[in-house]
Amino acid sequence: MNKLEEVLANPILSELPSLTEGCEEILSYLDRKNYKIGLICNTGRTPGKVLGEVLKRKNIFQFFKVITFSDELRIRKPNPEIFFSTLESLDSSPASSLHIGDLLESDIFGAKRCGMKTGWICPDQNGCQIDFPPEQRPDFILPNLTSIKKILM
Repeated sequence: MNKLEEVLANPILSELPSLTEGCEEILSYLDRKNYKIGLICNTGRTPGKVLGEVLKRKNIFQFFKVITFSDELRIRKPNPEIFFSTLESLDSSPASSLHIGDLLESDIFGAKRCGMKTGWICPDQNGCQIDFPPEQRPDFILPNLTSIKKILM
């Protein structure tokens, strides 16, 4: 099993993926403002330990106070337990937390079920004008990561 995991997961380390535009800028900004930043990631074929290494090599790992990978917790978004577990580790409550995500069903629906405010990253503003089911209606629609600054002011 370890050999199979190595063959399937480790190629990402030889050609690291690009960071989303504005990622380093917003993480640095939030860190300077003393926000507690957590990351919740549903893993696929790449396990959390490898994704953690990607974050380290991209020099952004240090910004996260808590990182929750679904393969390690054995719970996936939108299950509220993955959100509650991360919030507990951050010593934060849902009412005082904001979850930013790009997937309505897993990110927004899951976080709203926990009582969190939500921001949906939708770069194509024309494609963002949809009739949301109430349980997936984000509190904020953001064109990019750096626009998070505007909703925190």
